[in-house]
Amino acid sequence: EVVSVEQTVVCTPFVGAPEIVVSGTTLQSESGVPPDGAVSSGETITLAVTLRNQGGVPVTALTAAVLPSTGVVPLGGAVAYGLINAGGDEVTRNQTFRVTAAPGATA
Repeated sequence: EVVSVEQTVVCTPFVGAPEIVVSGTTLQSESGVPPDGAVSSGETITLAVTLRNQGGVPVTALTAAVLPSTGVVPLGGAVAYGLINAGGDEVTRNQTFRVTAAPGATA
């Protein structure tokens, strides 16, 4: 009953701009009992999402949110990542959502 979660970051880089990418995710918690370390349909999930600035200038006051889509229901608004310096600096914040996708689906 495992569901995979795709990561999408939309960013239009140009010379001298920040370039924000998802550099990693880690499952922090799941509502399934007993926890099995996998994202499953019907669970509330908290992921630690790490964003990296690969661009040439820092980004300040960055916020990011899980967007509603087929199989994913966000359970919070945008999360403040704040300052991410240029040149590969990373910041990690938790994002919480409910998985509604069918088992084996990609959300």
